Amino acid sequence: MPNYLTRRAGKEIKDTLPLQVDDVSQASNRTTISAEGVTFDCATAAGSRGIIALENAPILNLTGDKVGTFWNQEDNKVYEQVDTATFGALTETAGSAEIIITDKNQNLDEFYDTPSGSLRYMLKVTDNTGAVLYGFIGAIATSTDQYTIDIYSEAAMSNQDWVGTLASFDNSNIARVDIFRNPSSFVWGTGTVLLEEKFMDEEMTDEEIFANLDTNGDFSINYRTGTIYYRKATTGTSDTATYNTMTVSSTVSGAGTSMVDDSAFTAGTSRVTPMGAVFDDASPDSVDEGDIGAPRMSANRNLYTTIRDAAGNERGVNVTASNELNVTDAGIPSLGTAAMAGSMPVTLATDDTQYGAIGAAADVDGNIHGQLRYIGEGTDKLPALGSAAMAGAVPTTLATDDTQYGAVGAAADVDGNIHGQLRYIGEAVDSIPAVGSAAMAASLPFTLATDDTQFGAVGAAADVDGNIHGQLRYIGEAVDNIPAVGTAAMAASIPVTIATDDTVLLAVSKAIAGPAGPTIDSYTQVAINLTTGADQVLVSSAANKQVWVYGFGFTCGDADGQTVSLQDEDNLALTGIMEFSQYGGISVPPSGNFAMPVLKCATDKDLEVDITGGDVDGFLTYALVSV
Repeated sequence: MPNYLTRRAGKEIKDTLPLQVDDVSQASNRTTISAEGVTFDCATAAGSRGIIALENAPILNLTGDKVGTFWNQEDNKVYEQVDTATFGALTETAGSAEIIITDKNQNLDEFYDTPSGSLRYMLKVTDNTGAVLYGFIGAIATSTDQYTIDIYSEAAMSNQDWVGTLASFDNSNIARVDIFRNPSSFVWGTGTVLLEEKFMDEEMTDEEIFANLDTNGDFSINYRTGTIYYRKATTGTSDTATYNTMTVSSTVSGAGTSMVDDSAFTAGTSRVTPMGAVFDDASPDSVDEGDIGAPRMSANRNLYTTIRDAAGNERGVNVTASNELNVTDAGIPSLGTAAMAGSMPVTLATDDTQYGAIGAAADVDGNIHGQLRYIGEGTDKLPALGSAAMAGAVPTTLATDDTQYGAVGAAADVDGNIHGQLRYIGEAVDSIPAVGSAAMAASLPFTLATDDTQFGAVGAAADVDGNIHGQLRYIGEAVDNIPAVGTAAMAASIPVTIATDDTVLLAVSKAIAGPAGPTIDSYTQVAINLTTGADQVLVSSAANKQVWVYGFGFTCGDADGQTVSLQDEDNLALTGIMEFSQYGGISVPPSGNFAMPVLKCATDKDLEVDITGGDVDGFLTYALVSV
């Protein structure tokens, strides 16, 4: 008599019916593993044998309360019929497999029909020679005591066929019909490499198990360990498996994922954890140093970000409704103040043989000013005030929009320079200040330094506005040769360069100026509407031209892990390979400096883009530049 343990009622204790242990510390969760990849790591040829272990164990039955088993065992039998008078027609035709059974004592439809999901019962038919056909029980049609049972070769009802050798089965001499519970949740994805499950026992050796796999496509499953012994029907190397298993419960309330630092990420395979954020614009809570917290987002799920300086301080910027960055000019100093002088220091240098060396004289404001001493010509060679020679010797650029002065005119002097013409229209003639007076100094403030023998020494006089003004004493000409104040001769005789944003003068241009002025042939913007592909041309160049990119922006599609990279037609990289998550993107606002593009191609080289993983849509602002 076998020596084994039994329950109190006499049932044998085994893998499929273990002794109950009421231990809450060993609680578990039932889990369905869907489409787990299985690789048959044996020879390629059909008939090759091997052993594989699934990622999870044990493999449960469909109910999930026991470890699964092979169906064709006495423990799993739930119905048998040996009265041949109850057997009707058995249809062997592929796609129409069925059998008719009459039973006056038991309603087969109520017991063995599976309304949905994997079929839960198997029907096995044996003829009087011992040949066997079997399959999964599908729909059962009832007519009084007669039941027409549809038979399928797979639990998923893919094909309405019998499993077995139809040629050797005599459907006119059926000896018995048995119905078994389907005790396995295991299903192959395709079922083309391994076809028919065979019985095995853990007490069997590997050799005994393989000996039982007598036909290509046979396999056996150790449901407790998740191990599969197989003999391939084809040269296929893989399939997928779906089954129920158990996982040990833990106190963690949610699922988690992790990866080794700097390890490879495989799209569609590697697991990721979605990130959440909090929408709270009313009273967002702060976190303490060293604490963890959820980031904030907008109502339409845009994650908030804030610019930080090098010291870690959070800095904000203001953007208009037209997506323009606001820049304030409150820090520009007023015209004529010491701050103005400090903000626009002037360096004067000359080695012209007609002029003396620059000397260093400390003015009262603490700045060093160049001193100009004219030594190359006699006094009689000095150009007359107001003459073309005078204008050429000291060219002047004048700009003003003061309401007290007329518009700046453009007059071509004999040296080819454009000089501003100043016309005073705001005061009556008798209101024009006297030459050399404090009022005159205040109306035309400038800094003058000279030790020329033809001029008087520079004096320092504090005007009412607090500025230091040079006092000019003309000693080289008769008084009657001094031009009248407000005349063209006066404007030409005292050339002045003015830069200011004072409210009564022209505003200082805030445009960014580059180191050189490029020759822009065309400046335009193109739309980006592309998908996966390499060497896709964004901008075509031309002979002796370069493509200069001033700004671009794009977003990716619904695929995760898309990449975008920019290069020229020789695949010289202009950017790295940029990877983006689902709906991710980038925006580089157009540069305001034509001399300093964001990206630049070599001469005669097209601008291209490589895209992997899906669609990319956006814009690109560029120019063609002559070189």
